[in-house]
Order: sequence, then C-alpha cells, then structure tokens
Amino acid sequence: MDPLISRFIGVIELLLRVRARSRGELKRRLPAGASVGDLYVLDVILAADLIAMGDLARRLGITPATATAAANRLVRNGWVVRVPDQDDRRVIRLAVTPHGRRMHEGYEVHREQLATSVLSRLSRDEATTLVNLLERIAVDRHA
Repeated sequence: MDPLISRFIGVIELLLRVRARSRGELKRRLPAGASVGDLYVLDVILAADLIAMGDLARRLGITPATATAAANRLVRNGWVVRVPDQDDRRVIRLAVTPHGRRMHEGYEVHREQLATSVLSRLSRDEATTLVNLLERIAVDRHA
C-alpha cells in the first residue's frame, strides 16, 4: 500500500476515535432518552427557524417516518413544539423552544471547544488550509 494512503487511513481512524470520544462525553451531558443525533436534528430545525416535517426529512436525508420519530423525541424532551401551518392545516411545522435553544447552546459550546483544541495546534494559515482541504473532500464526497 502506498505509504501516503496508509497515513491517510490512520489519520481518518484517529479522527473517528476522537469523534466517538467527543460524542460519548456529550452523551453523558444529555438528559435521559436524548441522543447526540437529536442535537443534530435540533441544529437543522434551528437553522430553518420553523420547518415542515417533509423539509426536515429531506434536509437530513431520512424518511418522513424517521423524521417523525426524531421530532417525537424532541417534543417529548421539550426541545421543540409542533406548530400548525397557517396556510395549510395538513402541514405541521417544528419550532425550537427556549429549553431547546439552551440545549443547543451547550452543544455549540462543546463543538467549539473541540474544534478550538484541534485547530489551536496549528498556525492560522495551517488551520485555514486544513479546513479548506477538508471542505473540498467533504463536498466532493457528498455531491
């Protein structure tokens, strides 16, 4: 195997372990019944401000049934509320509650601390190059 490929695989595996440890730390801070995935769903809802279930499913790349299950957990935890659409009574939208915003803020602090601890080891130019390269890889793989 090409040594560069081998190093790349090793680095990716290390990053996945760091991510798993970080998710474990975050999971311990969550209330019973909540998951780190719920925080990601909350992130998508917050970005949209008010989102229909079908749009949530599309943005997450999941089925409407899975989006509904996620929404049910968030509602049960008091992180979001269901809001009837004013124009179409068949459509239910989700909005983040003040409690959900507080949970998300804690999540953001955790993510920022992790990113800062990683990027602080690099110069500003190195960090910029790293982020640019990772974006390029992620966009190319996601497309």
